[in-house]
Amino acid sequence: MKITGDPFVDAGALAMSMAPGKTTMDKINFALDVYVDNWGSKIHSMFLNSTITSPAKSKETEQKKTPKERKEDTIKFFSNIHSDSKHNEYCKGCCSTCGMQKKLFPATRCELPLSGSGAFVNFHHGHCPGILLCTDCITKLFFLPLAVLNLGGKYAILQVQDINIKTFWIDYVIQKNFDKISKGTSNKMLSTNLKNPQNALFEFAAKIISNISNGTDDISIQLFHFTNYGSGPKADIHTLPNPVFGFLKFALKSPYKQDWYKFIYSHFRIKNGKWDEQEEAWIVKKQAVSAESIVNNTNNIYKCLLAGKSITGSLFNTKKRKLNLPFGLIRYYLIEVENMRKEQVQSIERLAIKLIGLASKDDRFNKFITPIEGAKKPWELRITLLRAVKTNFKEQEKEPLLTVNDYVEYLFPDGQYWSETRDLLLICIYEELHKRRMVPKELVDNDIETPDQF
Repeated sequence: MKITGDPFVDAGALAMSMAPGKTTMDKINFALDVYVDNWGSKIHSMFLNSTITSPAKSKETEQKKTPKERKEDTIKFFSNIHSDSKHNEYCKGCCSTCGMQKKLFPATRCELPLSGSGAFVNFHHGHCPGILLCTDCITKLFFLPLAVLNLGGKYAILQVQDINIKTFWIDYVIQKNFDKISKGTSNKMLSTNLKNPQNALFEFAAKIISNISNGTDDISIQLFHFTNYGSGPKADIHTLPNPVFGFLKFALKSPYKQDWYKFIYSHFRIKNGKWDEQEEAWIVKKQAVSAESIVNNTNNIYKCLLAGKSITGSLFNTKKRKLNLPFGLIRYYLIEVENMRKEQVQSIERLAIKLIGLASKDDRFNKFITPIEGAKKPWELRITLLRAVKTNFKEQEKEPLLTVNDYVEYLFPDGQYWSETRDLLLICIYEELHKRRMVPKELVDNDIETPDQF
C-alpha cells in the first residue's frame, strides 16, 4: 500500500489489504457482510447517513430497506464508481488525499469522516458537493471500521507513517478484528478497556518499543481520536514527538524501567487520593487503590510531555529531598527532550559540587542550599549564587565558584526559564548528597513554588 498521509484512508488501506478475496469487489462484499450481518449496520458514528446506516424507504414497499437491499445499494454504488463509463465520473483531476491524477468523486461524511456534507457546500473548495477523492481512496475508506479501536466512546487510529507503527496496528487491532469475525464473535467495532487517549498513546508507544527491536529511532506517533456523529463530530489529535519517543525508548530499554513506571504511577490524578511513598501505592480512605482502576485517570507527566511542557519540577521530591528518578534518566531527559546542552548540564553539576563543598564547612547548608530551594523569584536565586561567589572568594578557594561564561551561557541562557536552572541545580545537589551519604541537619523544609505545568 502507498501511504497517502490521510489517517483514515491509510488505516482503511491496511484493513483492505488483509480482507479475504481475490478482487476488490470480493473484499467489499466481505466487509459489507460484516457491517450488515455481524454488526447490524451499527456504524453510524463512522459513515453518517450512508446506504448501510440510514437506508431510505423502498419505492416498491414504502418500508425501510431490508439488509439485502442495503447491500445491493452499496454494491451498486461501488460498481458505478469502478465503472469505466464516463457517465459515472464527476470530474478528472488530482485526488485530495493521494494526489494521483484520476477520475474523482465527491466524498461527504457518508464516505469520509469529518468531511462536511453535501448540504454544506461552502465547506469544500469551489462549492463542490464533497471532497474530491479518487475511486481507490473511497474504496479504502469503506474498510475503515475494520481498522479502528473504540476508545472511551470515540474511535482511535494511529497515523500509519512508519513500518513499525503499521506492523503494530495490524497486530493490535486489525488482526484481532479479523480473528473475532472468523470465530463469529464480532458484533461491533473492536473495543478496548482504555478510555484516556493520552494514556493509551503512551501504552501503544511502549508496546511498539517492546515488540520491535530495530528502526524506531526517528518515530513520532499521532493518535487520532474522533467521532463522526451527526450531532457532535469531533477529532482530537494527540502527538508523541520524536524526542519524547526516544526518551521513552531509553527509559524502557534501560535498567531504569521500573523507576520510570513508579514515577508515572505516582503522578496520576486520584480524587481524594494520597500517594504513599513507602507502600508505592495510592491510598483512598485508608485503602490501597489497584493500578488497574486508575489507568484511565489523567496523568500529569503524560499530559506535560504531550503538551511540550517541562517536567523538571516533578523530578525532585522537596519533602523527602531526593530524586524521583535516577540521575542517569534525568540527564537523558534534559538533553534529549529539554534540549539542554551537555555542557550546560556538566556546568551545573560542577556548581552543585562546589556549593556542597562550601556549605559543608561549619554546616552552612541553610545559608547556601536552603535559599536555592526557597527561591520563588529569579533574583532570589541570583542573590544566593552571588553570595556564594563572594564567600568562595573570601575563603581563598583555588577555583572561582562561577565564571562569567558559566553564568551567561549555562545558568541563565536566553530562552530558558530560570526555574529549570534552579530545579536542575537542586537535582544535582541532592544526587551528590546521596552519593556522599550526607544528611545535613540544618536543612529545613522549603516547598518549591513551580510554574503551573498542568
